[in-house]
Amino acid sequence: MQNSYLNKSCTEAEGLDYIFAYMGAVYGAAFSRHWDGSDPTTVRAVWEEIVGVHLTNKSIMDYSLANLPADFPPSAIAFRNLCIDGIRKNKKIDRDPVLLQIEEDSKKAAPVPESVRLLAKQWKVGA
Repeated sequence: MQNSYLNKSCTEAEGLDYIFAYMGAVYGAAFSRHWDGSDPTTVRAVWEEIVGVHLTNKSIMDYSLANLPADFPPSAIAFRNLCIDGIRKNKKIDRDPVLLQIEEDSKKAAPVPESVRLLAKQWKVGA
């Protein structure tokens, strides 16, 4: 999918406009009914929070839009998962340094705090 009004990177608000316009065209009324009774400002804020940095990379959004479910509009969580899937599966996607750092950080295990180690020792967990 090519769209000349977006460059390879954009703001989260521009990215959200881009994907909402595309999904509105793909799903029609089902897309707008998806949030019946919800405040549009809240819907946008939640999508920006959940999808986050992925909204700034057009290549990732294009991958996600090309892999939308056929029958129903995705939730913000499902769309974010499509973005993450695109990063994992398609190494040709433009690799934004911020996204690379997020991906790298997600691979690292969080260190066990000393207080938890002491409790584990006290309760003889893992000994």
